[in-house]
Amino acid sequence: MLLNAAFAAAVQRRSPQNTATMDMDATLVETFKKAANYCYKKFKAYQPLNVYWAEQGLMLFSEFRDGNVPANYYLLRPFQEALELISEGVSKVYLRSETAGYMVDMLKYCAEAKNRRFGVIEFAVGADVTEAFRSAVREVAEPDWRTLYRHVDGEPVETGQEYAEVCFVPNWAAAEKDEPIYRYPAVRESLDRPALPGMENQLALPFPTMGWGALRYKVTGIVTNRDLPAAGFLRDCLEPMRLGGRS
Repeated sequence: MLLNAAFAAAVQRRSPQNTATMDMDATLVETFKKAANYCYKKFKAYQPLNVYWAEQGLMLFSEFRDGNVPANYYLLRPFQEALELISEGVSKVYLRSETAGYMVDMLKYCAEAKNRRFGVIEFAVGADVTEAFRSAVREVAEPDWRTLYRHVDGEPVETGQEYAEVCFVPNWAAAEKDEPIYRYPAVRESLDRPALPGMENQLALPFPTMGWGALRYKVTGIVTNRDLPAAGFLRDCLEPMRLGGRS
């Protein structure tokens, strides 16, 4: 930890940054060691948890874990340790994570300004596409779906995706008077071709899907506490890129 902090400080002195976008995820590393455990993909692996400082291109924190440890296992403590390694000069922290990061304690820690140094940590985290979330997505009127663009050489290019704000409030985020506001944008992406008759429910895909008429869409849910238009951060967290202002 001390070595990581010293190295991060040296990098920060060479190239000062005032924001730190923390990309947090676990990575499967295949191994053939006899004592290793099988991961969820059914091969022997280790699954270290990593926190990457995007602006500095720096692996800030890594924790060794066995392959059978779920990616969402006890994330708050490693995240807090990674925050302690951020160098002086940084005044704003963002968090980006896949659905493994959809843990209530960590989301509340960020949104409720429980970190004394950085206060509110703005985040965009993949949300579980539950049946309740699907029901809320179905309530979105068709005109409310908007095309999502990315920028190439300064020009907008269609991504093939559409996004919309979803009126969804899970039980843990039931609003009290002074509770933070959690937004739930959804992104859908057409799978182009309708399934063959009789095959609608037989095609197994490794991501959530929903049907609109004869077409099926890949559906991604995101939870965020950011107060800006959804398109402003969706490009960054879906591509994936940093949240701290890249367009």
